[in-house]
Amino acid sequence: MNEITQHQEANNEAGCPERGTSEDSTAEAAASPRVVITRISKNPALESPLTDCPTVGERITVMPGHDNRAVLIQHPLPNGDAPPDAAIIDWFACTLRLSSGYALKQLMADLTALFGIATFTQGNKGWCGYHKRIDLDGCGLLAWEGIAQRDTAHLSLNAHGCARVTGWQAVQIWGEAHQARIARVDLAHDDYSGTVWNAERLRAEYLQDGFLGADNRKPHSSMVGDWDNAEKGRTYYVGSRAAGKMLRGYEKGKQLGELDNPWFRLELELRGTNRIIPWNILTQPGQYLAGSYPCLSSLSSAPCVLETSVKVASMDYDKTLSHLRKQWGQFINLVQDVEQGDPASAMQALIRPGHPERFVPQLAALLRKKSDCKS
Repeated sequence: MNEITQHQEANNEAGCPERGTSEDSTAEAAASPRVVITRISKNPALESPLTDCPTVGERITVMPGHDNRAVLIQHPLPNGDAPPDAAIIDWFACTLRLSSGYALKQLMADLTALFGIATFTQGNKGWCGYHKRIDLDGCGLLAWEGIAQRDTAHLSLNAHGCARVTGWQAVQIWGEAHQARIARVDLAHDDYSGTVWNAERLRAEYLQDGFLGADNRKPHSSMVGDWDNAEKGRTYYVGSRAAGKMLRGYEKGKQLGELDNPWFRLELELRGTNRIIPWNILTQPGQYLAGSYPCLSSLSSAPCVLETSVKVASMDYDKTLSHLRKQWGQFINLVQDVEQGDPASAMQALIRPGHPERFVPQLAALLRKKSDCKS
């Protein structure tokens, strides 16, 4: 397995809510009296009230949890000086409660309106304790029903699903109206040239204390990939999925198969385990990414989500075309000879209706791009 793709396989996990620390305990804590603190002690007993600490990216509150034990709840903070479009939403998951006033049929209608999802495929098994599951046209999943799930439904959208969203403010309004809880959100910043952000700079920032937390400690870091030769791609991780906050920086151009492409991506993954993720993160992703760690405070505007998704689709198209030529090029040439050298007849003998699903969302943009290249 190519090491640069290891982060992608981990990222493909939709992120099950942890049992015993799920949305119920977080919701109970959110409704309880709270004390704001700026440091974490080894024994999280309530001490004297302290103040916010906005320089470390999260506000920490102490709330009573199960058995009257103190629970640390973290609240991501934005950097108001950063442009909101310095990042895009690359993964989104939330949990909400179904009721007679808002049943599954209405939820599915909202998914079509908000995310453009029209194909719902019944899954053969449940998901993370939910008994039933629907796959959302390759864009994610919707799960519901379960003994311990308390009439909730879980929606998870992958990068393809997020790329379909034309207005995240409508999603924010919908989520707040139904009192949904964000279970996971990924914020991504792309540096296509790799001149501002790259693997070397990310590691240097870590070594120079650019990722210090509220307790003045560094989160754990790890490296994956070809760091000695820098040929096959590298990934640098800061934090952990278990802690609910993890940054990964990786050479996305190489991950997509172009070894000379300098495209570098920063991705911040936030999870709602003992963390309350605000809904305005959907409309201010750049500010929340810039506010997550001190070294990210200077993020500049990034290309829009459409440009990024079209770039990915274009690279995928070129890569697939190369594989087609390598594996089937000689046979296609044979078909053309059998059809007496007529390319139109050869194509007619080979093609069938439809397009690969992964290219459909960006099909019009791909056609325009190829047309512009020819002209």
